[in-house]
Amino acid sequence: RGARGTTVRLMISAPDNKLHTVEVPRSLPVVGGTGSSSATPPPGRTPAAAPAGAPAAPPRAAAPQAASVPAPVSSGATPASVSFVNWVEPKEHSFSLEVPQGWNVTGGLNWVGPQEQQPFVRALSPDGKLQIFIGDADMTTRQVPTPISVAQNRAREGAVFRTPSGDPVLMQRYMPGSQFARLEVTTRHCPNARWLSEGDRPDLARAVATAVQPEATKFGMTASASAGDTGFTCDAREGYAVAVTVLVTANGAAGALQAWLVQGLGVFLSADPMRSMQTRYIMEHMLGTQKYDPQWNAAYEQRVARTTGSVMSMQNAEFQVQQGAARSASNTLSMLNHPNQGVSVRPGQRPSSSVNTTLGTRDMCDAIGRCKTVSLDAGAVFIDHSGNVVPGTSSGAPPDNSGVWSPMYQR
Repeated sequence: RGARGTTVRLMISAPDNKLHTVEVPRSLPVVGGTGSSSATPPPGRTPAAAPAGAPAAPPRAAAPQAASVPAPVSSGATPASVSFVNWVEPKEHSFSLEVPQGWNVTGGLNWVGPQEQQPFVRALSPDGKLQIFIGDADMTTRQVPTPISVAQNRAREGAVFRTPSGDPVLMQRYMPGSQFARLEVTTRHCPNARWLSEGDRPDLARAVATAVQPEATKFGMTASASAGDTGFTCDAREGYAVAVTVLVTANGAAGALQAWLVQGLGVFLSADPMRSMQTRYIMEHMLGTQKYDPQWNAAYEQRVARTTGSVMSMQNAEFQVQQGAARSASNTLSMLNHPNQGVSVRPGQRPSSSVNTTLGTRDMCDAIGRCKTVSLDAGAVFIDHSGNVVPGTSSGAPPDNSGVWSPMYQR
């Protein structure tokens, strides 16, 4: 519907209430009058080949497991009903980004150590049906376990050790972007996610690697990046996650040591299939406009060690790359129509070494080494970035979908 010449986007709502898309030209002009129930088909199309009022187009072919990179979002794809306002991190004014006007937005800067911090933002639509999560408050630097790194830090894979500055580092083998996106979903948002699609984003990975390598070179290191995404369903909701991981390698006399970082992390959950594409657009807009305050960043880099300073500079460079790396939400969300079934695997519970049967308690820790004593009767328990511990649901899921809960395991 619309005036003649109006550019529209064609969507089909299938009987199963999933959002389906079809391949159509970028410009689809309305050829009938406003409010017309049956428009004249465009030249080259016959009425029998198209639904009333819309050109015919073949359905999308089944997406392969490694999805191709969709085209960038065009100016015509911007939802007219969404307007954005600038949101500034409230406590330290460390970073800002653009958020949809009228949404409930919370977030901040969580210091996981004396020198390491993580920005995070949560956005909830006014009707509560759309949720967007940018970053993770409890994220920390990872180090790749090798015989040398394990011996130096006396920490096996899965354990957390402290740097001389007191910052936590998780010993964990490197994960590409799509693999980490899955891990983030299962541990923070939906343990029983049903995987529908997964793909690499080589365009974004190349752009991030190009942006961070000059900074890594200043410190005698090399850097590479991996970007990937995954589509899933969580009960009656549709979801999508994208992550960028950066691997930094330093060669020394004792051999190569590798650390890796998670950057450009975004997740959304939509309880309204007809607005899933809009939610994707909003999430990528938030990622693309996120940036650190220059004055805050300058003061921060003055007080941190050289390595931490290089990490921050890489993060700033990655934020800038995100501004030019948004992709078409319709192309990615259409992959939800072609399930790529996977198996949700939760991390195994660690062997018990601190169970007190006399008191009926056990010690539980999360991935960054925060430990609490809980009752033996407690099932799955979760901790937020403030240290609050609460039980999960009977199915082992987090207590809510706020995205602030980290699972805890027996020590």
